[in-house]
Amino acid sequence: MRSILIIATALVFAIVGAVVHLQATADASTATAFTKNTPIPVYLMGAAHTPGYNDTQWRTSLEVCNFSGVSRSYELGFLHRGESNPDPATVELALAPGLCVNYPDVVTSVFGFDEAVGTIRLTADGDGVVAVARTYNDTPDGTYGTALGANPADRAVAHGASTVLVHLAQSASDTDGYRTNLDLLNVTDLELAVEIALYGSTGVRFGTLSATLEPFEYSQETRVFRQVTEGEVADGYAVIRTTTAGGGFLAAASLVDNRTGDTTTISASAVPSSERWLEPENLGPVINTAGDEWYPIFARDGSFMIFVSRGRGGYGGADLFISRFLDGEWQVPENLGANVNTAGFESAPFLTTDDRTLYFTSNSGGIAGSFDVWYSQIEDGVPGPRVKIPSPISTGALDCCPVLSPDGNSLYICSDRTGGYGSLDVWVSQKAGGEWQPPVNLGQVVNSSGLDSPRWISDDGNTLIIDSNRPGRIGGADLWSVVKSGAEWLAPVNLGAPVNSRTDEQGPGFLGNNGEIGGRIFFGSGRPGGYGGWDIWRSDFGYPVAAGVVAASGAGPVRLPAVTAIAKQAETGSAAGQAPIGRGCCSSSDS
Repeated sequence: MRSILIIATALVFAIVGAVVHLQATADASTATAFTKNTPIPVYLMGAAHTPGYNDTQWRTSLEVCNFSGVSRSYELGFLHRGESNPDPATVELALAPGLCVNYPDVVTSVFGFDEAVGTIRLTADGDGVVAVARTYNDTPDGTYGTALGANPADRAVAHGASTVLVHLAQSASDTDGYRTNLDLLNVTDLELAVEIALYGSTGVRFGTLSATLEPFEYSQETRVFRQVTEGEVADGYAVIRTTTAGGGFLAAASLVDNRTGDTTTISASAVPSSERWLEPENLGPVINTAGDEWYPIFARDGSFMIFVSRGRGGYGGADLFISRFLDGEWQVPENLGANVNTAGFESAPFLTTDDRTLYFTSNSGGIAGSFDVWYSQIEDGVPGPRVKIPSPISTGALDCCPVLSPDGNSLYICSDRTGGYGSLDVWVSQKAGGEWQPPVNLGQVVNSSGLDSPRWISDDGNTLIIDSNRPGRIGGADLWSVVKSGAEWLAPVNLGAPVNSRTDEQGPGFLGNNGEIGGRIFFGSGRPGGYGGWDIWRSDFGYPVAAGVVAASGAGPVRLPAVTAIAKQAETGSAAGQAPIGRGCCSSSDS
């Protein structure tokens, strides 16, 4: 028997109605629907046998019905609240067609727990099974109980998406009005990091909470608005996402009456379609020419942009240019000059977080014309003399696309040096004793058999954007995000349409993103509608600017969490709009 501590707040419990929607497809090789060998569990959160706030006694009854034409076997498992549940207690049961069975006080009568709160997991061996749970306060006078819709595991909110819970509230008093509790369930075997952004109905963000869920852990976050504000929240909402690649969760809310303990359950809803990267816009003819412009990077305050161009003349095959942002407009670009540019080919600029050092790639001054990594000290966009980073960073191989971690101790490059998995891989060098150490390949999870190169890194150093033409791309080469979990980099996730297209995308640069993927993204693309071969485009994340989202005092513009939609994958690139730089970032020859 297991026991849990008596809680001092009312529990979020459930009447849960869930139809196991399991429909096989004609193509068994691509089927993801239910079969006996691939069961899809259904989760019913909030089952309990426990005392609660104000002398309540919470109980749960469960009813299971079989509406198929054959007998069904099913397994009931119990996932305890607040702990990992990789191997939960289970019971094997069966039901004839057309029959229902009720399990009163299911936590005790089926699972044998004297005192427990958790989630019931039901896994049937076919379709047609319906499960309903009711959780109520067991008193002589009776109570209404509460309802909560449940979903199969394949409807969980995955990494790269968000869910919203609306019609939430928080009273400043504990004796009247309402409070909000949240239910979260990790449906994966990964440790899951979850972010909960809490807003008022006017769009003011009160704050963000973080939660860590162990594998298959069910958690209740109580009085969530009280954790970020002492004031009244008459009508609020929550936006929830996971930052763990490969993770997935279910969520719900309970609006609890402080006077009676009665609860109203709030089901999670999909984020509106506008909570995505919006359709990209071309930066226009001041920046773009009939030639090629790509690879934009930005000063943190947005005062200038540096990018690559071979459409407006210069010193060599491709030069670095700067455009300043004045009076709300990008100004006519200026060549960065002979301190940076040469008669060769300069590309892949990257600014450190203080905007004082410009890293880039050049094939001028390298070994036998190979591409090497260079840097230049820069003041207000004006560069000093260029300096090559020697071996083991720059070698006789192609060494390109420098990306420096915010702490300055990790340098990511792409290279075709020996020991890689494809024609161009992502490598990282660590600084020790003031010297860069031999770069280490990021491994076969990050790198593919094709072209992979780093482009950008988040302020916490745990998210890379790479450019890759790996399988699953939309075009010739796409932008992908890669998240670090502990010491391991996880599988890349495509940024999706409309950022990626049937052509190649290169970059990116960000503004207004607080060091995360979001805000406004700028990138090079050969998509239709531009002024030349390659142009610089931009896309906003979230709601359109005209939506009028209000800022909290001192918090700056409010933005919902940065997530992206993963577009339909495509295995072939397009003939038009291919990278003018070849090999992912550096070579002036064709791919």
